[in-house]
Amino acid sequence: MRWLPIMGVIWWVIAFRLVIHYQRNGTTLLNSVPAKLLSGLPVLVPTWFSFISLHSGNREGAQLVLFLLVLIWVADIAAFFSGRRWGSTRLSSRVSPAKSWEGVLGAFVATALVASVFSYWSGYGENRPFIFLMICMLTVSFSILGDLFESLMKRTSNRKDSGKSIPGHGGVLDRIDSLTAAGPVFVTGYLFFRGLS
Repeated sequence: MRWLPIMGVIWWVIAFRLVIHYQRNGTTLLNSVPAKLLSGLPVLVPTWFSFISLHSGNREGAQLVLFLLVLIWVADIAAFFSGRRWGSTRLSSRVSPAKSWEGVLGAFVATALVASVFSYWSGYGENRPFIFLMICMLTVSFSILGDLFESLMKRTSNRKDSGKSIPGHGGVLDRIDSLTAAGPVFVTGYLFFRGLS
C-alpha cells in the first residue's frame, strides 16, 4: 500500500494545476458537484494512510508523526504572523487574498529551524541533513497548497467555512487542510530518505 502516499503526491500536483487555473482565469475545472465530491477521496484517503503508515512503519513512527504535526503547525503560525507583519505581495489573490509571499518566506524560515533542531536533537537525518531539510521544505510547500486548495473549494462552492462542527474555526477541513497535502509528501520523502540509508 505504499503507492497510496505516492498517489496522494500525484493528486496534489494536479491540485496545483487547479489552483493555478483558478488564479489565472477565475474559473474552476471541477465544475460539477460529483467531481467536487470525488476530489475528497484523493485528499483524505492518502492522508489517512500516510499517517497510519508513518506511525506504524518503524520504532520512530510516533516521533515522526509528532514532528510532522509540529512542523506544519509552526509553519502555519510563522506564515500567519510574518504575513501579518510584513505581507504585501499576494500569493494567490483570487484563491486566498490574505496569504502573502512574505508569509511563505516566514514559514520556510521556521521550517528550517524546526527541522534543524529536530535533526540535531533526535539524530534523525544527521547522515544527510541537507536532503532531510529539503524534504521538510517540500512538505511545507505542499502544506500551503493544501490550504489553497481547500480555499478554492470553498470559494467555488460559495462557502465561507467548510463546516460548523468547530464554531469560529471554519470547520474541520480548515484545521487539517495543510496536513492533507503534507502527509503524503512527507511519507513519500521519508520512504525515499530511508531508501538512501
